[in-house]
Amino acid sequence: MSANLYTAPIYRLNEDLLRYIVELNADMFADKNALSTTRAASQVCRGWRHFMLSTPMLWSRLIDLDCISRPHQYEWRTELLRRSGTAPLWIRAERALPIQYYDFNHSQIIAEVFLDLIRTHWDRIQKLVARVGCFGLNPSRWAPLLWPAPSLQTFDVAFSQTMCPPDAEIFERTQLFAGYAPALRTFNPRRYRVNVQAPWLAHLHCLVLDGVHTVHEALDALSSTSALQLLKVNDLADEDTSPPFRPAALPRLQSIEFNGNFQLGGALLGHLNIPPACSLKFYGYAGVFYGVEVSEEEILPLISTLAQYARGYFTAYPPRALSLDYFPHQSLDLSDRTSPDDSTFSISIPLGWDAPPRLFELIMRTLDVPALSSATELSLRIASAPISAFVPFLSSLSRVNTIRADVKSLGYLNKIQDHIRSADCSGILFPDLKVIKLDVKHTDLFHNADMTAAAFIQSRTCLRYPINILDLTAARNLCGAPNLDVLEDIKGLKVLWTELGEETVFEYICGSDDPEISTRGI
Repeated sequence: MSANLYTAPIYRLNEDLLRYIVELNADMFADKNALSTTRAASQVCRGWRHFMLSTPMLWSRLIDLDCISRPHQYEWRTELLRRSGTAPLWIRAERALPIQYYDFNHSQIIAEVFLDLIRTHWDRIQKLVARVGCFGLNPSRWAPLLWPAPSLQTFDVAFSQTMCPPDAEIFERTQLFAGYAPALRTFNPRRYRVNVQAPWLAHLHCLVLDGVHTVHEALDALSSTSALQLLKVNDLADEDTSPPFRPAALPRLQSIEFNGNFQLGGALLGHLNIPPACSLKFYGYAGVFYGVEVSEEEILPLISTLAQYARGYFTAYPPRALSLDYFPHQSLDLSDRTSPDDSTFSISIPLGWDAPPRLFELIMRTLDVPALSSATELSLRIASAPISAFVPFLSSLSRVNTIRADVKSLGYLNKIQDHIRSADCSGILFPDLKVIKLDVKHTDLFHNADMTAAAFIQSRTCLRYPINILDLTAARNLCGAPNLDVLEDIKGLKVLWTELGEETVFEYICGSDDPEISTRGI
């Protein structure tokens, strides 16, 4: 048995392939168990151990204090640093350090370890990711952050909101990194106001700003970041959003993410000169209290700015799939769903407690970008918005062949279809529509779902725009077949569903001579 052990294919991997596999599993920022996995791999056999112990960079990128913060792990921390040799260090301390006062006593030792580590090895640190409060720590211990940082590429350090960050004591007296961080590309300082004179701003690729900056201060900082590719803004400090603002040119920007007050966000976005194809994720809120009213005068500048961004992005990247969601008294959301994993363009517009129909019409008219007409799939969640406001926008999506909607949204589409027919008896919404994917969250809604779906599909059949497929597979808690009798008169309609605990898709053709239900695997 032992003779066969070392003849297994895995032991015959060449060194380059083994290195690739080991490094793939040694990313502590993607996998919280990366350090323990790598340590275990180094003990598999003598060959692997020799290879891994002679690769300092492997260990230098695994200085994960979240995993080695216990007092009894002192020797392992020391050994880990020894194995790293002189290679550039990646340090992670997102959970190990004290955040609040009550955390500090039992975390003081590891806090001192962290501070000693950055002081002793500052020139070697390539990535620094940490979350820390400042209570009880001598601000002078943070002095290394004011030293030149020749190797630093990523600085992602969050100081607790409930504490006074060390810049109040020492950072304002000099420049962070002494103004020298030639390799710095990602800068995410929580609770730290960016020094707009810092030379290293010019070569940043990723910058994160938060609520310690006003719109003016953010624009001042961004005016020095001409190489920026990714911008994230987590709210801004309150200020008068009236002009004048200093525009910032970001010719290489690829993506913007904003989460915060909609007026401040609109003022910021409206004064950025960016490539037209830049992606955007915008979540704007009106206030901290539910039901805050939003006036037309307040929202109009934001809508115009968002429409400009949408025109540029969707002209460069015509969408295949869109989602449109209305949450009463909260927001109206539009997203590009072409990529199934993540949206590269999404906006959430606050509407307040009692948005008038005119506000809906204004928003939908402004967002009616011609490039959106390329979409063939639409996900919809709208139940109670003014119908007249949405008719022009939805009518422009003439290529949609697949709709995903819940029961209330499908009922809403029925009303829109009736509205269109009242003006033009031959008019039809979504002339290419062939597939309806119905989302039903609770089994007790299925009867209503069947009735609603039947009404919508029959109305289209009468106008000679039949639906081919009604897909109910999204509701995996169905205890039996849907009410097929309600759908039976719709000849040729294929109904798909699954049942609770089954890994099978059931299929039925309505109005067929063969009443049997067929099945297929998922």
